[in-house]
Amino acid sequence: MTPITREDFIEFLLSESLYTPKQIVKSHANTEGNYCNYEDYFGIKFSSLCERENSIHTFKTSVVGVSDSDLVHHFDFNQGRNNYSSFFLENDKDGNFSKIILIEANCSGCNFSKYFLIQVYSSQNFETRQTDIYAKKVGQYPALEIDINNETKKYLHKNDLDIYKKGIICIKNGYGIGAYCYLRRVVENLLLKVLQDIAELEFDNSAEFKRIIDAHKNNPVTQTLIDAVQKISPNEFIINGQNIIKLLYSTLSSGIHNQSDKECLEKANSVDTLFNYLIHEIYKHKNNFQDLKNSINSLIK
Repeated sequence: MTPITREDFIEFLLSESLYTPKQIVKSHANTEGNYCNYEDYFGIKFSSLCERENSIHTFKTSVVGVSDSDLVHHFDFNQGRNNYSSFFLENDKDGNFSKIILIEANCSGCNFSKYFLIQVYSSQNFETRQTDIYAKKVGQYPALEIDINNETKKYLHKNDLDIYKKGIICIKNGYGIGAYCYLRRVVENLLLKVLQDIAELEFDNSAEFKRIIDAHKNNPVTQTLIDAVQKISPNEFIINGQNIIKLLYSTLSSGIHNQSDKECLEKANSVDTLFNYLIHEIYKHKNNFQDLKNSINSLIK
């Protein structure tokens, strides 16, 4: 039996998207504990933002209730914890177990509470063989924070920023295809602006970039623009032989039409990382180019 570390479980609680399965025990025998008794979820300490005090504090977990017939029942703590120590041993007709556990984590400073609603379940019959045990969050309060870096906030217009936030919310809540739809809309809306900003960097092919942009205004076909970009982008926008603008658009389009929700979700964070890298590189090169022009102007005055 190999359970995940306490640190990994805390990372799961605080950062994992909703509805994303996480293996918490490998090759579990039904005579062993480790995340299969409700006591395993007591007394977990971690540092996190206290939304009430807006500062980092230590939180400590307790168990508020567990499921019975798909309902979450609260514990009567006056009866003591041991009365509930084997609640996970109530299996379904196939011998698998699947329980919902409601975890409360209290702030040591002000007693503010965070809540995590978690499904814990076995991958196969729990009584007759060793099995892997999984957990996935099916609810959380407060919701996962939407952390957007400052460059992206500044670069996106308000409407596009709202669309981008919805895409990130979909990722946090486990909706892969939904995230792809929102992110592709942002990429489509920003494509011309991104290309115009790249053209302003005055690299070797910038004149050709400007010609393509002008042609696109007369015949706005997104795929034609993407294909042309493949040939003339500066080196900073080509990684491992892949043009990141074309890769972004093709990945999102293919995912929406050809991939499952799970497959899209598995790649969504990488898509977001690539998107933010693109904006960062444009910012960096625009600022460097502007600094260079200012320096030259100061010398020729």
